[in-house]
Amino acid sequence: MNVLTFPTLVPRETTLRLCDGWRLAEDGELQWMLQRENPKAKDTRNRWRPVAFCGTREGLLQVALPHHRARPTDAACCVLKRLPAHYRPGALAAMAMPAAAE
Repeated sequence: MNVLTFPTLVPRETTLRLCDGWRLAEDGELQWMLQRENPKAKDTRNRWRPVAFCGTREGLLQVALPHHRARPTDAACCVLKRLPAHYRPGALAAMAMPAAAE
């Protein structure tokens, strides 16, 4: 019997760099997370802090990003516009461009 196994999504590994100090991650189950970088963090576990949680693309683009004054790059905007209307696990991972080493 053949058994297919799929890797578990880890939020820190499924991210899209939006611009300096901002990224989008997914929790793997319920929502996307808008995260802000804390460059003064002493360890990498606390470097990125979630500031908004969104279950829809509209909520992310029209509420969370403007509220927090995060301005994605043109390349990030192209990816954001292609996200599904409602959160789906793995959607960001399937579309995101490889991020630079963090």
